[in-house]
Amino acid sequence: MTILHPIITDACYFLVVVVAVVQCSSHNNFNDPFGKHHSMKTFPSPYGCNRSLGISFPSISLPIIYSTELNVSSTFYISNEQVMVTWPATYSSCDDDFIGIYFIDIPLLIGACDYFDYEFIQTNQTIMSWQMINLHRPLEFRYYSRDKNCSGNYSLMAKSAIVQSFNYNAPEQIHLAYGDQIDHMFVSYVTNSSEYVSECQYELGPSSLQRRVQGTTITYKASDMCNGQANIPGPKSFIDPGFIHTIIFEDIRPATTYFYRVGNEQHGWSSVLSFTNRPADDYNAKVLLIAYGDMGVAPTQPGAKSTVDRVQAQVLTNNITCILHIGDISYARGGDKDLSGAPGPGSFRPLGNYGNDSGGECAVPMVRRFHSPSNGNVLFWDSFDMGPVHIVYYSTEHDFLPSSTQHTWLEHDLSSINRTFTPWLIVGSQRPMYSSIVRVVGDPIKGMLRKSLELMFYQYHVDINLFAYIHSYERSCPMYQEQCVDDEITHALIGMAGHNLDFDTYTEAKWSLYHDQQFGYTQISDNRTHLHYSNHRNVDDAVVDHFDLTK
Repeated sequence: MTILHPIITDACYFLVVVVAVVQCSSHNNFNDPFGKHHSMKTFPSPYGCNRSLGISFPSISLPIIYSTELNVSSTFYISNEQVMVTWPATYSSCDDDFIGIYFIDIPLLIGACDYFDYEFIQTNQTIMSWQMINLHRPLEFRYYSRDKNCSGNYSLMAKSAIVQSFNYNAPEQIHLAYGDQIDHMFVSYVTNSSEYVSECQYELGPSSLQRRVQGTTITYKASDMCNGQANIPGPKSFIDPGFIHTIIFEDIRPATTYFYRVGNEQHGWSSVLSFTNRPADDYNAKVLLIAYGDMGVAPTQPGAKSTVDRVQAQVLTNNITCILHIGDISYARGGDKDLSGAPGPGSFRPLGNYGNDSGGECAVPMVRRFHSPSNGNVLFWDSFDMGPVHIVYYSTEHDFLPSSTQHTWLEHDLSSINRTFTPWLIVGSQRPMYSSIVRVVGDPIKGMLRKSLELMFYQYHVDINLFAYIHSYERSCPMYQEQCVDDEITHALIGMAGHNLDFDTYTEAKWSLYHDQQFGYTQISDNRTHLHYSNHRNVDDAVVDHFDLTK
């Protein structure tokens, strides 16, 4: 799946929504929401609880022996605030003793496995930090320790006072997306209520937001999902998302900065944020893009936070036009129902069995929460202009064969571009058309992408083809059918934004000019005659690969 994020220049936020993407065995990590990363090395953990695939063993019956409380630094919080949990040094812990965070109605006796997130307790540890999110309900921390010299079941040692958000209806998860026209911009956010009409106030300056526009509100329930865990409300299956509010700005000027806030008078407003609209197709327009894929769920994926930090620094200093996320924004995994409505044999399996769904979300959260230009098929494929560049997102999770609906749309879109006004053409998708990694040399999807789409991209002079899926970086020469050819397509694998890196062996393909296995991001700047591409590694923000194209 591909998502466009125009920049929110005054706010840093982590996307905590779960969206539907493709299953891959290398993606089976814990994706817990409170800033705790749990790799497969700790599987299954805690004792008797298997959270890696959204499954748990039957809850363990526990005695209640606690006589004290966990201390918390605050019983009220705002999202992303750190809450400190402390406890007496008198406890002696086992290797798999843990502190978890729970809804307060989860039973103490049998609910040890029904946590939202957890952290193991280290020897002599008495303090732990938690990054909070607003789940719209009261929460508490619990300390569980294994009895019988660490060989028995868990006993509840302590629990905290109730911890809750200052405002369950605070506007959160604010994000932007381009609309159908250059003077349109979507803004979406989440609260816990649909009682009042959602609103946005905006203006050219931050001090007096005179203009107002109202929006629409939707949500989704466990019954809207496809199957499996997603149909079951609970901390390790379906969590109520709240209500998603969407507003569209209209008649906004190109290349102009606007200040805005969202919410309403009854439940409160967000802080004042800002965005700069994309430029028009005038002769002097310039754009600066950041692109990456496979970030996963920030901040729990190992490299995601470092990517967010580097990208935010770029946003604050370098007038970034927009961010292109080309797939696997998280790892909720696909499903049997296809909300795109595209004809074909089932959801997200156009040419073979991409794997079954681990949770049954089947793209419902993604379609409800995100927006895009409507010239294609919902969020699954679409295109838009930004000054001198035309961006096309196509779906490798739907049928792209020459007889398909998507193939017809894609050829029509590419053939209708006015290359005088938009000389640069960049396409993006999830799965790679080219990779020299040994394990994907015979990948049938890669072969079918070449057979079905490469000639079309060659005929319409695509400049850059971006893709992810593999968690590393590789860049080709300008090429066609594995041969380096001047002024043809440069292919770039940019799946290094945050999920566990893939440390594979590369072949010595002549068309592969550079590859590495480091967390990072890609930056593309262009005007009408010149395009500069650079790949940055997170550890020191150094440019490790770059090239230039001219028209």
